[in-house]
Amino acid sequence: MRLINKYYKILFVLLLSISIFFIFIKYVYLDNNDIKHSTKCKYHFAIIGDRTGGMTFGIYRDIIKEINNLCPDFLINIGDMIDGYLNDTDLLNKQWKEFIQIEKLISVPNYYTTGNHDITPHFEKTMFPIFNKYRNKGTQYTFTYLNTYFIVYDTSIWEDYNELPESQWEWLNDKLKNAPKLTNIFVFMHRPYWINYIANNKKDKMHELFVKYKVTAVFTGHYHRYSSAKIDNIIYTSVGSSGGWVPYGEAEDEGFFYHYVWCTVEDDKIKIAPIKYKSVKEWDFLTESDYQLIKDLKTNSINFNNIEYNSNSINNSNLSLILNNIKNKNIKNIKLNWVINNNWNVEPTKKDITINDADIIKLNFKINQKFSLYPLPLLNVNILKNNRNIQM
Repeated sequence: MRLINKYYKILFVLLLSISIFFIFIKYVYLDNNDIKHSTKCKYHFAIIGDRTGGMTFGIYRDIIKEINNLCPDFLINIGDMIDGYLNDTDLLNKQWKEFIQIEKLISVPNYYTTGNHDITPHFEKTMFPIFNKYRNKGTQYTFTYLNTYFIVYDTSIWEDYNELPESQWEWLNDKLKNAPKLTNIFVFMHRPYWINYIANNKKDKMHELFVKYKVTAVFTGHYHRYSSAKIDNIIYTSVGSSGGWVPYGEAEDEGFFYHYVWCTVEDDKIKIAPIKYKSVKEWDFLTESDYQLIKDLKTNSINFNNIEYNSNSINNSNLSLILNNIKNKNIKNIKLNWVINNNWNVEPTKKDITINDADIIKLNFKINQKFSLYPLPLLNVNILKNNRNIQM
Protein backbone atom coordinates (compact mmCIF):
# COMPACT_ATOMS: atom_id res chain seq x y z
CA MET A 1 0.00 0.00 0.00
CA ARG A 2 2.84 2.36 0.91
CA LEU A 3 4.58 1.45 -2.35
CA ILE A 4 1.47 2.38 -4.37
CA ASN A 5 1.13 5.77 -2.58
CA LYS A 6 4.80 6.45 -3.25
CA TYR A 7 4.28 5.58 -6.91
CA TYR A 8 1.35 8.03 -7.23
CA LYS A 9 3.37 10.77 -5.57
CA ILE A 10 6.23 10.30 -8.04
CA LEU A 11 3.77 10.27 -10.96
CA PHE A 12 2.08 13.44 -9.70
CA VAL A 13 5.42 15.27 -9.38
CA LEU A 14 6.46 14.10 -12.84
CA LEU A 15 3.20 15.26 -14.48
CA LEU A 16 3.38 18.61 -12.68
CA SER A 17 6.97 19.13 -13.90
CA ILE A 18 5.99 18.33 -17.48
CA SER A 19 3.04 20.75 -17.29
CA ILE A 20 5.24 23.55 -15.95
CA PHE A 21 7.78 22.89 -18.71
CA PHE A 22 5.18 23.25 -21.49
CA ILE A 23 3.72 26.36 -19.87
CA PHE A 24 7.21 27.86 -19.84
CA ILE A 25 7.75 26.97 -23.50
CA LYS A 26 4.41 28.50 -24.57
CA TYR A 27 4.22 31.67 -22.52
CA VAL A 28 7.86 32.55 -22.00
CA TYR A 29 9.88 31.24 -24.92
CA LEU A 30 7.42 30.92 -27.81
CA ASP A 31 5.39 34.04 -27.06
CA ASN A 32 8.42 36.22 -26.52
CA ASN A 33 9.99 34.84 -29.66
CA ASP A 34 6.82 35.71 -31.63
CA ILE A 35 6.93 39.28 -30.33
CA LYS A 36 10.59 39.62 -31.11
CA HIS A 37 10.28 38.50 -34.72
CA SER A 38 6.75 39.63 -35.58
CA THR A 39 6.30 42.57 -37.96
CA LYS A 40 2.52 42.67 -37.55
CA CYS A 41 1.58 46.23 -36.80
CA LYS A 42 -1.23 48.60 -37.74
CA TYR A 43 -1.93 52.19 -36.76
CA HIS A 44 -3.35 55.47 -38.12
CA PHE A 45 -2.16 59.06 -38.01
CA ALA A 46 -3.40 62.31 -39.54
CA ILE A 47 -1.43 65.13 -41.18
CA ILE A 48 -2.83 68.64 -41.09
CA GLY A 49 -1.61 71.10 -43.74
CA ASP A 50 -0.63 74.79 -43.77
CA ARG A 51 -2.85 76.99 -41.62
CA THR A 52 -1.43 80.37 -42.68
CA GLY A 53 -0.25 82.18 -45.79
CA GLY A 54 -3.52 83.83 -46.85
CA MET A 55 -5.45 82.19 -44.02
CA THR A 56 -9.21 81.64 -44.19
CA PHE A 57 -10.48 81.97 -40.63
CA GLY A 58 -12.02 78.90 -38.98
CA ILE A 59 -11.04 76.14 -41.42
CA TYR A 60 -8.06 74.85 -39.41
CA ARG A 61 -10.20 74.71 -36.28
CA ASP A 62 -12.95 72.81 -38.12
CA ILE A 63 -10.45 70.34 -39.57
CA ILE A 64 -9.16 69.58 -36.07
CA LYS A 65 -12.73 68.73 -35.06
CA GLU A 66 -13.06 66.41 -38.06
CA ILE A 67 -9.79 64.67 -37.18
CA ASN A 68 -10.93 64.25 -33.57
CA ASN A 69 -13.99 62.37 -34.86
CA LEU A 70 -11.73 59.94 -36.73
CA CYS A 71 -9.63 59.21 -33.61
CA PRO A 72 -6.14 58.73 -35.10
CA ASP A 73 -3.34 57.49 -32.89
CA PHE A 74 -1.68 60.90 -33.27
CA LEU A 75 -1.55 64.00 -35.48
CA ILE A 76 1.32 65.87 -37.16
CA ASN A 77 1.01 69.36 -38.64
CA ILE A 78 3.20 70.11 -41.65
CA GLY A 79 4.09 73.67 -40.55
CA ASP A 80 2.97 77.29 -40.97
CA MET A 81 1.12 77.48 -37.68
CA ILE A 82 1.24 81.31 -37.40
CA ASP A 83 1.39 84.22 -39.88
CA GLY A 84 4.89 85.34 -38.89
CA TYR A 85 7.03 87.42 -41.25
CA LEU A 86 7.60 90.17 -38.68
CA ASN A 87 9.93 91.36 -35.91
CA ASP A 88 7.22 92.61 -33.54
CA THR A 89 7.56 90.41 -30.44
CA ASP A 90 4.17 91.44 -29.06
CA LEU A 91 2.39 90.42 -32.25
CA LEU A 92 4.37 87.18 -32.50
CA ASN A 93 3.43 86.24 -28.94
CA LYS A 94 -0.19 87.07 -29.72
CA GLN A 95 -0.15 84.85 -32.82
CA TRP A 96 1.37 81.93 -30.92
CA LYS A 97 -1.11 82.25 -28.06
CA GLU A 98 -3.96 82.23 -30.58
CA PHE A 99 -2.58 79.07 -32.18
CA ILE A 100 -2.06 77.35 -28.82
CA GLN A 101 -5.74 77.91 -27.98
CA ILE A 102 -6.74 76.23 -31.26
CA GLU A 103 -4.23 73.42 -30.69
CA LYS A 104 -5.84 72.65 -27.34
CA LEU A 105 -8.86 71.35 -29.26
CA ILE A 106 -6.80 68.36 -30.46
CA SER A 107 -7.86 65.24 -28.55
CA VAL A 108 -4.89 63.02 -29.50
CA PRO A 109 -1.10 63.36 -29.12
CA ASN A 110 0.20 65.86 -31.66
CA TYR A 111 3.49 66.82 -33.26
CA TYR A 112 4.56 69.77 -35.40
CA THR A 113 6.84 70.66 -38.31
CA THR A 114 8.56 74.05 -38.50
CA GLY A 115 7.35 76.15 -41.44
CA ASN A 116 8.60 79.36 -43.06
CA HIS A 117 5.81 81.36 -41.39
CA ASP A 118 6.83 79.97 -37.98
CA ILE A 119 10.46 81.00 -38.37
CA THR A 120 10.78 83.39 -41.29
CA PRO A 121 13.90 84.11 -43.38
CA HIS A 122 15.57 87.39 -42.28
CA PHE A 123 13.42 87.48 -39.12
CA GLU A 124 14.83 84.36 -37.46
CA LYS A 125 16.81 86.18 -34.75
CA THR A 126 13.57 87.55 -33.33
CA MET A 127 11.32 84.60 -34.16
CA PHE A 128 13.56 81.71 -33.07
CA PRO A 129 13.49 82.33 -29.28
CA ILE A 130 9.73 82.99 -29.39
CA PHE A 131 9.22 79.76 -31.35
CA ASN A 132 11.11 77.80 -28.68
CA LYS A 133 8.99 79.45 -26.01
CA TYR A 134 5.86 77.78 -27.41
CA ARG A 135 7.32 74.63 -29.07
CA ASN A 136 9.07 72.36 -26.58
CA LYS A 137 10.75 69.98 -29.04
CA GLY A 138 12.84 72.58 -30.86
CA THR A 139 12.75 73.16 -34.61
CA GLN A 140 13.67 69.54 -35.48
CA TYR A 141 13.53 66.25 -33.62
CA THR A 142 12.84 62.52 -33.95
CA PHE A 143 10.47 60.06 -32.33
CA THR A 144 9.42 56.44 -32.73
CA TYR A 145 5.97 54.92 -32.85
CA LEU A 146 5.59 51.12 -32.92
CA ASN A 147 7.46 49.97 -36.06
CA THR A 148 8.26 53.44 -37.45
CA TYR A 149 11.00 56.02 -36.96
CA PHE A 150 9.89 59.63 -37.57
CA ILE A 151 12.36 62.38 -38.52
CA VAL A 152 10.96 65.93 -38.36
CA TYR A 153 13.42 68.16 -40.21
CA ASP A 154 13.67 71.97 -40.14
CA THR A 155 13.70 73.62 -43.60
CA SER A 156 11.96 76.83 -42.49
CA ILE A 157 14.41 79.54 -43.58
CA TRP A 158 16.08 77.85 -46.58
CA GLU A 159 14.19 78.12 -49.87
CA ASP A 160 16.45 75.64 -51.66
CA TYR A 161 18.35 72.74 -50.15
CA ASN A 162 21.57 74.20 -51.58
CA GLU A 163 21.14 76.96 -48.98
CA LEU A 164 21.15 74.47 -46.10
CA PRO A 165 24.19 74.90 -43.84
CA GLU A 166 26.51 71.94 -43.41
CA SER A 167 25.22 71.45 -39.86
CA GLN A 168 21.72 70.74 -41.22
CA TRP A 169 23.04 68.10 -43.62
CA GLU A 170 25.07 66.55 -40.83
CA TRP A 171 22.04 66.40 -38.52
CA LEU A 172 19.89 64.69 -41.16
CA ASN A 173 22.63 62.25 -42.17
CA ASP A 174 23.28 61.37 -38.53
CA LYS A 175 19.61 60.68 -37.78
CA LEU A 176 19.29 58.48 -40.87
CA LYS A 177 22.57 56.67 -40.33
CA ASN A 178 21.82 55.92 -36.68
CA ALA A 179 18.12 55.19 -37.12
CA PRO A 180 16.80 52.39 -34.92
CA LYS A 181 16.24 49.10 -36.71
CA LEU A 182 12.52 49.52 -37.36
CA THR A 183 10.38 48.66 -40.37
CA ASN A 184 9.68 52.20 -41.64
CA ILE A 185 11.37 55.61 -41.76
CA PHE A 186 9.13 58.66 -42.37
CA VAL A 187 10.61 62.13 -42.94
CA PHE A 188 8.59 65.32 -42.40
CA MET A 189 9.77 68.75 -43.57
CA HIS A 190 7.89 71.86 -44.60
CA ARG A 191 9.53 72.84 -47.88
CA PRO A 192 9.04 70.38 -50.78
CA TYR A 193 12.54 70.30 -52.21
CA TRP A 194 11.70 67.03 -53.96
CA ILE A 195 9.21 68.76 -56.30
CA ASN A 196 11.88 71.09 -57.68
CA TYR A 197 14.47 68.35 -58.10
CA ILE A 198 13.75 64.62 -58.33
CA ALA A 199 10.12 65.12 -59.43
CA ASN A 200 11.46 67.20 -62.34
CA ASN A 201 14.14 64.64 -63.21
CA LYS A 202 16.95 66.74 -61.77
CA LYS A 203 19.83 65.37 -59.73
CA ASP A 204 18.71 65.38 -56.09
CA LYS A 205 21.30 64.74 -53.40
CA MET A 206 18.67 64.74 -50.65
CA HIS A 207 16.72 62.03 -52.49
CA GLU A 208 19.96 60.08 -52.87
CA LEU A 209 20.42 60.28 -49.11
CA PHE A 210 16.89 58.98 -48.57
CA VAL A 211 17.48 56.12 -50.99
CA LYS A 212 20.77 55.23 -49.28
CA TYR A 213 19.10 54.86 -45.91
CA LYS A 214 15.91 53.25 -47.24
CA VAL A 215 13.43 55.97 -46.26
CA THR A 216 9.84 54.76 -46.69
CA ALA A 217 7.97 58.06 -47.13
CA VAL A 218 8.55 61.83 -47.19
CA PHE A 219 5.83 64.38 -46.31
CA THR A 220 6.06 68.12 -47.13
CA GLY A 221 3.81 71.20 -47.29
CA HIS A 222 4.32 74.86 -48.28
CA TYR A 223 2.74 74.92 -51.77
CA HIS A 224 -0.86 74.65 -50.46
CA ARG A 225 -1.61 71.95 -53.01
CA TYR A 226 -1.79 68.18 -52.84
CA SER A 227 0.41 66.00 -55.02
CA SER A 228 2.27 62.73 -54.70
CA ALA A 229 4.86 60.54 -56.40
CA LYS A 230 6.60 57.22 -55.85
CA ILE A 231 10.25 57.49 -56.85
CA ASP A 232 12.81 54.74 -56.27
CA ASN A 233 10.35 53.09 -53.90
CA ILE A 234 10.03 56.23 -51.75
CA ILE A 235 6.53 57.71 -51.42
CA TYR A 236 6.57 61.51 -51.61
CA THR A 237 3.48 63.48 -50.57
CA SER A 238 2.94 67.23 -50.70
CA VAL A 239 0.19 68.04 -48.19
CA GLY A 240 -1.93 71.01 -49.25
CA SER A 241 -3.88 73.66 -47.37
CA SER A 242 -5.77 73.21 -44.12
CA GLY A 243 -6.64 76.91 -43.99
CA GLY A 244 -3.96 78.73 -45.99
CA TRP A 245 -4.61 80.33 -49.37
CA VAL A 246 -6.15 78.34 -52.20
CA PRO A 247 -7.48 79.82 -55.48
CA TYR A 248 -10.98 81.30 -55.28
CA GLY A 249 -13.46 78.49 -55.72
CA GLU A 250 -10.60 76.01 -55.26
CA ALA A 251 -9.09 73.97 -58.09
CA GLU A 252 -9.27 70.37 -56.95
CA ASP A 253 -8.02 68.99 -60.26
CA GLU A 254 -4.74 70.87 -59.60
CA GLY A 255 -4.56 69.80 -55.94
CA PHE A 256 -5.80 73.14 -54.56
CA PHE A 257 -8.53 72.33 -52.04
CA TYR A 258 -8.85 72.45 -48.26
CA HIS A 259 -8.00 69.04 -46.87
CA TYR A 260 -5.97 66.95 -44.47
CA VAL A 261 -4.32 63.55 -44.92
CA TRP A 262 -5.17 60.22 -43.31
CA CYS A 263 -2.38 57.63 -43.15
CA THR A 264 -2.77 53.94 -42.39
CA VAL A 265 0.42 52.04 -41.63
CA GLU A 266 0.24 48.26 -41.75
CA ASP A 267 3.55 46.47 -41.35
CA ASP A 268 5.82 47.85 -44.09
CA LYS A 269 3.02 49.42 -46.14
CA ILE A 270 1.44 52.87 -45.89
CA LYS A 271 -1.85 53.97 -47.42
CA ILE A 272 -2.31 57.72 -47.82
CA ALA A 273 -5.74 59.32 -48.31
CA PRO A 274 -6.37 63.08 -48.66
CA ILE A 275 -9.71 63.91 -47.03
CA LYS A 276 -11.54 66.97 -48.29
CA TYR A 277 -12.63 69.54 -45.72
CA LYS A 278 -16.22 69.03 -44.52
CA SER A 279 -16.25 65.38 -45.59
CA VAL A 280 -16.42 64.12 -41.99
CA LYS A 281 -19.52 65.11 -40.05
CA GLU A 282 -20.58 64.96 -36.42
CA TRP A 283 -22.67 61.81 -35.91
CA ASP A 284 -25.77 63.88 -35.09
CA PHE A 285 -25.30 66.61 -37.73
CA LEU A 286 -28.75 65.72 -39.06
CA THR A 287 -31.36 64.20 -36.78
CA GLU A 288 -34.57 62.70 -38.04
CA SER A 289 -36.55 65.63 -36.60
CA ASP A 290 -34.21 68.02 -38.45
CA TYR A 291 -34.91 66.19 -41.69
CA GLN A 292 -38.67 66.35 -41.17
CA LEU A 293 -38.44 70.07 -40.40
CA ILE A 294 -36.35 70.82 -43.51
CA LYS A 295 -38.69 68.80 -45.70
CA ASP A 296 -41.69 70.69 -44.29
CA LEU A 297 -40.01 74.09 -44.65
CA LYS A 298 -39.05 73.46 -48.28
CA THR A 299 -42.58 72.40 -49.08
CA ASN A 300 -44.64 74.92 -47.09
CA SER A 301 -42.54 77.75 -45.69
CA ILE A 302 -40.09 79.06 -48.32
CA ASN A 303 -41.41 80.20 -51.67
CA PHE A 304 -40.13 82.42 -54.48
CA ASN A 305 -42.31 84.46 -56.74
CA ASN A 306 -41.94 84.20 -60.51
CA ILE A 307 -39.22 86.48 -61.84
CA GLU A 308 -39.64 88.36 -65.08
CA TYR A 309 -36.84 88.11 -67.61
CA ASN A 310 -36.31 88.20 -71.36
CA SER A 311 -34.80 85.41 -73.42
CA ASN A 312 -31.27 86.79 -73.15
CA SER A 313 -30.70 87.90 -69.57
CA ILE A 314 -32.10 88.96 -66.19
CA ASN A 315 -31.26 92.62 -65.51
CA ASN A 316 -32.17 94.57 -62.37
CA SER A 317 -35.12 92.32 -61.66
CA ASN A 318 -36.91 91.97 -58.34
CA LEU A 319 -37.01 88.56 -56.72
CA SER A 320 -39.38 88.10 -53.77
CA LEU A 321 -39.00 85.44 -51.10
CA ILE A 322 -41.96 84.53 -48.90
CA LEU A 323 -41.19 83.07 -45.47
CA ASN A 324 -44.10 81.49 -43.61
CA ASN A 325 -43.29 80.38 -40.06
CA ILE A 326 -45.73 77.57 -39.52
CA LYS A 327 -47.04 77.56 -35.97
CA ASN A 328 -45.40 75.25 -33.43
CA LYS A 329 -42.21 74.86 -35.50
CA ASN A 330 -40.37 76.92 -32.90
CA ILE A 331 -38.22 78.77 -35.43
CA LYS A 332 -36.97 82.19 -34.37
CA ASN A 333 -33.82 83.18 -36.25
CA ILE A 334 -33.01 82.64 -39.93
CA LYS A 335 -29.83 83.60 -41.77
CA LEU A 336 -29.98 83.91 -45.54
CA ASN A 337 -26.81 83.93 -47.62
CA TRP A 338 -26.56 83.98 -51.41
CA VAL A 339 -23.73 81.97 -52.94
CA ILE A 340 -22.92 83.65 -56.25
CA ASN A 341 -20.17 83.65 -58.87
CA ASN A 342 -18.95 86.32 -61.28
CA ASN A 343 -21.96 85.79 -63.56
CA TRP A 344 -24.46 87.23 -61.08
CA ASN A 345 -25.04 90.05 -58.66
CA VAL A 346 -27.64 89.78 -55.87
CA GLU A 347 -28.42 92.52 -53.35
CA PRO A 348 -28.47 92.12 -50.45
CA THR A 349 -26.26 89.02 -50.41
CA LYS A 350 -26.97 88.37 -46.71
CA LYS A 351 -30.00 88.83 -44.51
CA ASP A 352 -30.64 88.02 -40.83
CA ILE A 353 -34.29 87.62 -39.88
CA THR A 354 -36.21 87.15 -36.64
CA ILE A 355 -39.61 85.60 -37.23
CA ASN A 356 -42.35 84.72 -34.74
CA ASP A 357 -44.76 81.82 -34.88
CA ALA A 358 -47.32 82.08 -37.67
CA ASP A 359 -45.65 85.19 -39.11
CA ILE A 360 -45.37 85.67 -42.87
CA ILE A 361 -42.49 87.82 -44.14
CA LYS A 362 -41.81 89.00 -47.66
CA LEU A 363 -38.21 89.78 -48.63
CA ASN A 364 -37.12 91.51 -51.83
CA PHE A 365 -33.82 90.97 -53.63
CA LYS A 366 -32.42 92.82 -56.61
CA ILE A 367 -30.93 90.32 -59.05
CA ASN A 368 -28.77 91.06 -62.07
CA GLN A 369 -27.29 88.68 -64.62
CA LYS A 370 -23.89 89.96 -65.75
CA PHE A 371 -22.70 87.14 -67.98
CA SER A 372 -23.89 83.58 -68.66
CA LEU A 373 -26.98 82.10 -67.02
CA TYR A 374 -25.27 79.13 -65.38
CA PRO A 375 -24.31 78.38 -62.71
CA LEU A 376 -27.33 79.98 -61.05
CA PRO A 377 -27.15 81.75 -57.68
CA LEU A 378 -27.71 79.49 -54.66
CA LEU A 379 -29.52 80.59 -51.50
CA ASN A 380 -28.29 79.06 -48.24
CA VAL A 381 -30.87 79.08 -45.44
CA ASN A 382 -29.46 78.63 -41.93
CA ILE A 383 -32.07 78.14 -39.22
CA LEU A 384 -31.49 78.38 -35.49
CA LYS A 385 -33.92 76.03 -33.78
CA ASN A 386 -33.64 75.08 -30.10
CA ASN A 387 -30.05 76.41 -30.14
CA ARG A 388 -29.18 74.16 -33.09
CA ASN A 389 -28.10 75.34 -36.55
CA ILE A 390 -29.87 73.61 -39.42
CA GLN A 391 -28.54 74.39 -42.90
CA MET A 392 -30.59 73.77 -46.04
